[in-house]
Amino acid sequence: MAKKRRSLEEQIEHAEAMLLLAFEIWEYIRNKGCRDPFYPDGENMNLERQHIMSYKEELESLCKDRELPDAYYIPTPEEVDPNYMAPHGVHYERRMKGGMADMYPLTYKVPEEIENQQELF
Repeated sequence: MAKKRRSLEEQIEHAEAMLLLAFEIWEYIRNKGCRDPFYPDGENMNLERQHIMSYKEELESLCKDRELPDAYYIPTPEEVDPNYMAPHGVHYERRMKGGMADMYPLTYKVPEEIENQQELF
C-alpha cells in the first residue's frame, strides 16, 4: 500500500512541530544533559542546533507564498562549547564514571537559554 502524500499544510505543521521539539531537546540537554556515553553535552547541543537550522530552512522553502509560522521566529541558539557538560545532569555521575572526564577537557559554564520571541508580544 502506497503512503499518502502529505499536503503542504501538513508538511508545514510537521516541520513546525519538529522545530519546536528540537528547541525543547536543546533546552533539556542544556539543563539536564543527555545520556550519550561518548560525547559531551555541548556536542549534542550543537547537533540539535543544526536540526533547528535545518527545520527553519525547510519552513522557508515550504512557505514561499505564505507567512512563516510563529515558531520560526524563536531565535536560533548560539553555538556552545563542544566540551560543555550539564553539571547537574540526570546521567552526569554515570558518564563521569565511564571516563568522560578523561576523554575531554570539560567545561561547566551553562550556555544561555533560548528566549522565546513570542513572549515579547
